[in-house]
Amino acid sequence: MGEYSKALSSYERSLEIFKIALPPNHPDLATSYNNIALVYNEMGEYSKALSSYERSLDIRKIALPPNHPSLATSYNNIALVYNEMGEYSKALSSLERSLEIVKIALPSNHPSLATSYNNIAMVYDKMGKYSKALSSYERSLEIRKIALPPNHPSLATSYNNIAMVYSKMGEYSKALSSLERSLEIRKIALPQNHPDLATSYNNIASVYFHMGEYSKALSSYERSLEIGKIALPQNHPDLATSYNNIASVYFHMGEYSKALSSYERSLEIRKIALPPNHPSLTTSYNNIAMVYSKMGEYSRALSSYERSLEIGKIAFPPNHSSLATFYNNIAMLYSQMGEYSKALSSLERSLEILRKSVPSTHPHLVDVKRKIENLRNSKDRKRFRHQSPSTSSSCMSTRNFTKTDKEQYRGKKLTHKNRTMEKIEEEKHQAVKAKKKQQRESRKVHEILHEKFQRYSTQSNKKERKKLLATFVWKKKLEKDGLSNISPEYLRTIMAQCVEQNKTEMEKLKKQRLEREFQNEIREKDKEFLQRIKE
Repeated sequence: MGEYSKALSSYERSLEIFKIALPPNHPDLATSYNNIALVYNEMGEYSKALSSYERSLDIRKIALPPNHPSLATSYNNIALVYNEMGEYSKALSSLERSLEIVKIALPSNHPSLATSYNNIAMVYDKMGKYSKALSSYERSLEIRKIALPPNHPSLATSYNNIAMVYSKMGEYSKALSSLERSLEIRKIALPQNHPDLATSYNNIASVYFHMGEYSKALSSYERSLEIGKIALPQNHPDLATSYNNIASVYFHMGEYSKALSSYERSLEIRKIALPPNHPSLTTSYNNIAMVYSKMGEYSRALSSYERSLEIGKIAFPPNHSSLATFYNNIAMLYSQMGEYSKALSSLERSLEILRKSVPSTHPHLVDVKRKIENLRNSKDRKRFRHQSPSTSSSCMSTRNFTKTDKEQYRGKKLTHKNRTMEKIEEEKHQAVKAKKKQQRESRKVHEILHEKFQRYSTQSNKKERKKLLATFVWKKKLEKDGLSNISPEYLRTIMAQCVEQNKTEMEKLKKQRLEREFQNEIREKDKEFLQRIKE
């Protein structure tokens, strides 16, 4: 940060001199504003960078012809700031304006055209429009193949970028093929231990990781680390990233002690290389906590999660979505520990942040809401289980009622001493027979109605639906089936039951289908989200 301050001070002093010595719209003033913006961009002060880039563009519009290449450069630089700010539509608009100028100002296969297509692809990639990103990256590659030597490093960059899009699209074999081509070029074009070779091995490992081929991923990550150790200073942040990635593979292989060792090495480097409250430290503590959680060492896991949150509160704005993630992770740990009230409190804090930082339909917000609901419902079930004795009492009263019924029957039987045993048995036999007949008829009515009422939920025509529910229609139908003694009142009751039963079944099936779709979507988003946290 100190070097940036010095550079900024120097550029601002230069600007003050130019303002005195040059006309107000001289091109050199535009260059000074451009350089100041460049430093602000590197410092992460994007609003100041944008302001200086726009001032540079204003001067160039006055001082230069309408399609001068420097105007294209200005639009490109403004776009890159918008990209960093996450305002992708504005970035895309500026990049397309830059491309228009470059097409007029430069030859059809000039390398700057390739750069324009590459940057447009990068924004599409960030927007998740992978097919458009792929198309622009491939156009960039086509131009570079014509404009540059066959093993130029920029060709390797193009193949690398294409591979990364294929990886996001889940086309891992194509991604791997492009990455291997990129690596081949870099091996020829670059020194043996160049950092870009480490990047190639890292990206190849990442694809193997997503393919679930952990041993191959581990081998490539370790090769990347070997090169990094030679090419970079001892405590360079990229080495921390390498250790972090190796740890992630061990974590997925279930080798938690090795994962913990690599995560801790990554953290050690980051503590030396980065400011004390750098966001990457939150990632390290978060990942270490996840390993401790898997090892069942919940107190250590909680300590690491809380350290991650503590740094995050300083490193991020108050309602940054990463803070919501940390609260979510703490909540999940409390849930594993059986401390449900604390888990609920952390989830509610996570939800509060997400409501301020992401749209209401964002999958992370939906997921936290679901977890809160599940946690509350689990508490409700516990309370319900505590109330179960009262339910048992209700069952006992039902059994007592049945017993009393039998006693009344025996009492009734004793009052008919004058009847012969044969007559009593005959009455009992006839009563049982009549009851069975009634049950058979009732079952048949239900079967007929239930079969036909399957049409009820799919019948969109109100007139047809009304006809379907007409009692006299079913009365005639049942008479044909030998059920002429069914009263209209009884029939209406059964029909109403069938309608409700059918509607309930259809709603249940619909709910189950929607729940399955929702759970599948949540699992995919969780998987993607957890991967982003670890990398």
